[in-house]
Amino acid sequence: TVVRGTPDVRHDHARPVVVGVDGSSTSVQALRHGADVARRTGATLEALFCWQIVSLAPLPDSWGWTPPIDDYEKFAAQKLDAALEAAGVDLPDDRLVRSVQHVHAAKGVIEASSRAERLVLGNRGVGGFDRLLLGSVSRHAVEYAHCPVTVVRPADATHPSGAHDA
Repeated sequence: TVVRGTPDVRHDHARPVVVGVDGSSTSVQALRHGADVARRTGATLEALFCWQIVSLAPLPDSWGWTPPIDDYEKFAAQKLDAALEAAGVDLPDDRLVRSVQHVHAAKGVIEASSRAERLVLGNRGVGGFDRLLLGSVSRHAVEYAHCPVTVVRPADATHPSGAHDA
């Protein structure tokens, strides 16, 4: 967990614990951790799934058809629900917010951090840079978030040198 400035040990129940979700196993672990924090502090858990379409150009040999934008949003909502189920999040409905936003993930989680008690992310998601210890979204969040940021790593994660985390 990275805390900038002087930490405020009082918990503001009006500010949610925001968890960035991308459907990866590390984001499922982040959801578990975020739910535990929300349960202990009495905060609401906001599960945030950011998605982005960078181009609506039709695929080759697709006859020029592109699915409606609503189909992408429904797909993202289904991925978020699947991650919540996989994480076993059992908070009451009044303490769980599902949020699906069409925005670049780093921008979305940093914006959400401005109203959050804590931001929780997996150490890396579905990006292609598997050798990095932090993914690009968690790196940006640690640098620019407006609240404390917790980056969850899998229990079996190893450093590139092969040494296990302590």
